[in-house]
Amino acid sequence: MRFGLWLLLALSVAIVGCVHSHLPLRHDSILAPYAPIGAEWFYPESKLQTNAVAVLIHGLNMNPQKFADVVQLLNKKGVTVLRAALSGHRGKFEEFKNITRDIWLADVYQAYHAARLVADEKHVPLYFVGYSLGALLNADLMTLYGNEKIKYDKIVLFAPALTTRWYTRMVLALWSGFVLPSGAPPGYEINSGTPMAAFEALFQAKAAVREAQFKNLNLPTLVFLDKNDELISYRSLENAIKNFGLDKWHIEYVDNTKGTVQPRYHHMILDQRSCGSEEWARISDKTIEFLRVN
Repeated sequence: MRFGLWLLLALSVAIVGCVHSHLPLRHDSILAPYAPIGAEWFYPESKLQTNAVAVLIHGLNMNPQKFADVVQLLNKKGVTVLRAALSGHRGKFEEFKNITRDIWLADVYQAYHAARLVADEKHVPLYFVGYSLGALLNADLMTLYGNEKIKYDKIVLFAPALTTRWYTRMVLALWSGFVLPSGAPPGYEINSGTPMAAFEALFQAKAAVREAQFKNLNLPTLVFLDKNDELISYRSLENAIKNFGLDKWHIEYVDNTKGTVQPRYHHMILDQRSCGSEEWARISDKTIEFLRVN
């Protein structure tokens, strides 16, 4: 019973590690030509040196600010970043309680559209970086609308919720009005708990991608995943890549046993403290090498 509850709490938080930052992030929500509600733009040292644009979308009940290490990594390499905030992750819990898959898909599209305008204006590539739920929702949107309407040059995914383990669906057995308390340390979560509507939307998105057989998703994609991830089945993801012809995908397996965040989840692989300094350096190098930004 305790093990089952722990799994549900792990799914509820879907969080990343602490922010480990020595340099201030340069951000602005006003000067950019367009930013969806809750989204923020983060710039390289000089906007004139922008050589790519990236959309970042967070995980379930995750504070979007916890993407800081990734934002900093990309900014240092000249990438302008739009960090989105999904509905229900903007300080309004009532919004979270009434969330639907369609609302989240609209959020993801708005973020894409805003970043696409900037990338086209600057004539630079557009990238997507997603963690857990964020990775899933972008895949859902792409299977729906195809590469003509949703076009990224490259994609980086951290622990994508595309192939969740069988027992994660246990959460759907809870009654519709239930709010699962967060097990995250203070500051990691954006809300004190996750409502059932959010889990229902997540599993609807996952089912939609599966039913579409991952169509429109065979773009250059780098996936970071820990084989011991409590929520994501690496074998199922490997099978999906093979069965659905995703020959442009590559999985880079991660070991976060040297991470310093407690409690440590193998699903948390998105910053230096959650991965450990040596592993995070390797992840950073792999990301920059894959995106080919200088």
